[in-house]
Formats: sequence, C-alpha cells, structure tokens
Amino acid sequence: MIDYGKLQFEVPKGVKYPESWIEGKRTERMFLDICKMNGYEVKKSEDYNDIYQHFDFYITKNSKTWRVDVKNEKKLNRWDDKSDKEIQWLELKGITGYGGWLYGKSDFIAFKYGESFILAKRKDLLDLTLKLREVDENSNPVFCKSKEKKLYQTLQRDGRQDEVILVKMEDIKTLKFKELKEKI
Repeated sequence: MIDYGKLQFEVPKGVKYPESWIEGKRTERMFLDICKMNGYEVKKSEDYNDIYQHFDFYITKNSKTWRVDVKNEKKLNRWDDKSDKEIQWLELKGITGYGGWLYGKSDFIAFKYGESFILAKRKDLLDLTLKLREVDENSNPVFCKSKEKKLYQTLQRDGRQDEVILVKMEDIKTLKFKELKEKI
C-alpha cells in the first residue's frame, strides 16, 4: 500500500495554495491506482479538459469509457488543520462566474472518502444540489457569509463570483453509483 501522504510533487509557479494543490495531486494518484486495481484503464485528461471541462481522467472498462472529475475530502475552512470526510463543497459557479464543475463535461464525480472513492453521476449530483439548495420565497438562493457557513446555503467568497454549496457526504451517498476501493 502506498503512503500517499509522502508523495512529493513540484508545485507550479503561481499556485495560490500549494498545500491544497499537492493534496489534490495525491488524491488523483490514489484514484488512478485504485482504478487500475479494479481493472480500469486510466488516462489523464489534457489540461484544457481539466480546467475548462472539469474532468481529470478517462476511465475505461469493458470497452466503455467515462470522464471522471476527482474531488478530495474537504475542510470547512481553508485554515482548518484536517479535512472532514463527512462534508463536501459543490461548485455551481467557478471563481470567474462561469459554470462550475457541476456543469462540467464529466460523467462522474469521484469523491475521496477515507480509503475509497464514492462515484456519483454528475447530472444526478447537480439535480440533488439544486433540490437541496436553500432558496427564499422568490426562489432566489439564500447566501451565507464566509464566516457563517451553513449547510445548503450558497457561499460566494469576497471578491469572487463563485457559488458553492456545503452538503453532507450522506447526501452524496444517496446517489452512489459505485464505490471503488483498494484491492489487496
């Protein structure tokens, strides 16, 4: 078993949060390895696909190929010491205001959950997010402040155009299409 916490990566210049970037790369490597252990062929997507179409990998099994966006466990606050595997931030809009990864081109979102990955269909996840999202009497999203994060309310960080929703992993698990685990 690989100790993914010890994998080293060279952080590109301009990365604002190097520790988060490294953790993301470690999670992607873990996903790649677990897919291979489970009999999938795996190909890393091009940077364009990753950045603009929101998927990290092509995975293939039995002549069927899917696009997958991989998500690490999240922290409630960036400055928290540890991630919390029982929550996730779901992105409706990116920092530029364009469609976030819920509107991307992936077939599945793979959420790291402990030593496994929970795969949910992206379209089902988008539908669930819009259903769970808190709205006012006029069907407008209810926004929360960065310091007062609340489940199902929309967070838009200062100076950005993003819209993210905090949900419980239990919500995502209701959509579980597949769970990929390490085979020993």
